Amino acid sequence: MAGAGSAFGASLTGLFPAVIAGLKDRMLERAMRKRMLRLGAAAGPILAHAMYTSSMKTLIPWIQARVKANRSVFRGQLHQRITAKAVIKSKEYGVDFGALGVKYSLNVEKGAPPHKPDYKKLLQYVRKKMGLKGEDAKRVAIKIGETIEKSGSKPYPFVMPVWEGGKKQWRRDVIQRANIAFKIELAKPRISAPSMSGTPVVP
Repeated sequence: MAGAGSAFGASLTGLFPAVIAGLKDRMLERAMRKRMLRLGAAAGPILAHAMYTSSMKTLIPWIQARVKANRSVFRGQLHQRITAKAVIKSKEYGVDFGALGVKYSLNVEKGAPPHKPDYKKLLQYVRKKMGLKGEDAKRVAIKIGETIEKSGSKPYPFVMPVWEGGKKQWRRDVIQRANIAFKIELAKPRISAPSMSGTPVVP
């Protein structure tokens, strides 16, 4: 995550596989800088909320649709865990979005080197996606598993293509939402600190 005063773009991180997370977005930062400086500490949470809402409205449906259209991967848990999450800490703010907390999602996004797969999940996949049962399902699952152990698995990217294709619309949406929220916040009456000079007020 970036520090206060910085806005976010995206990058794949190792913290959550196949997740968009903290990288500075200079265009968004420049567009928001003046208002953020005027609002100070209140600006970060406002921008984080705008980024979260825009992600849910513009990016998450596209990511879900891309996963749903891909019949070459086990999509159940992957599809269910695609969401966005606002990140608001003391001096950090932003948004994470993608397949949050799904361990195998990075293998789907980027492919995987040869490795021993989970044969139980492969069997579930074969039964559900291919409609096979009994020994036929086991035989096909073993064959797929042996291929993965020998050659790895192909990438089926579902997060980064959506980001690359949708980031301009996402950015416009964030700026629009944040500007509205900033105007509301700036219109609120400010409570000044009590003066130390003059006649004290006695209750």
